Amino acid sequence: MDFPRERSGNASRRRLGAITLVLATLVFGYGFLKAGVIAALDAGARVGFSLASGAPGLNADQLERRTAAGAAWLQATERASARSATGASAMFAPQFTDAGHLRVPADYAQWTFVGGATGLAYGEDTLPAARHDESPGIFTHVYMEPGAFDHFLETGTFREGTTFALDMREPTSGVSIATDGWFAGNLRGTHLAVKDSARFDGWAYFNLAADGLARRVRSSSCNDCHLEHGEVDDVFAQFYPALGDR
Repeated sequence: MDFPRERSGNASRRRLGAITLVLATLVFGYGFLKAGVIAALDAGARVGFSLASGAPGLNADQLERRTAAGAAWLQATERASARSATGASAMFAPQFTDAGHLRVPADYAQWTFVGGATGLAYGEDTLPAARHDESPGIFTHVYMEPGAFDHFLETGTFREGTTFALDMREPTSGVSIATDGWFAGNLRGTHLAVKDSARFDGWAYFNLAADGLARRVRSSSCNDCHLEHGEVDDVFAQFYPALGDR
């Protein structure tokens, strides 16, 4: 009998079986791993397509909450980034001539829109005319310097240098395709308010003149009206939803 040769054959078969087992394990493992990777990629793709197509797989209330939260976070981040980039020292500061006239920024109509009104009148003397006029009355648009607006939202106060601009526009109708209603037409005048406690001991009010400079209103009645009826720090915040709704 040839026992050494038999033992050698058995050893070879065992080695071959071990190698076969290892290869089978590798093949099975690769297939399982591949299936897992494909499933993960497919799930990610489904989420991406779902969001891009209006999130049909999400509850409408969940999507609305996520969208609102994302928008609020983005706005806060943009404001914080802007403040970080410019720094407090770069905040807007009203500019005056040697004669004390206010230089009106050319882009004030691009400031933050805080409120508007139509035919709004102050005082008993103006009510009869406002009530009997066939038109709705003057349109007013109120803008606030954006940095001061952000500061107010955060603190509830108007910082030094806060500036408002109020445009007065004619009520207009029957133009182009408009068959009913009114809209704000030609500019009739612009008023401004500036908070500068060092220069004015509080707020000062200005009217824009034809030369592009705003002259201070010296009448005490304007200051007295704001002092008595201004809801927040002499400002008519009760008429400005962006400020009064905070």
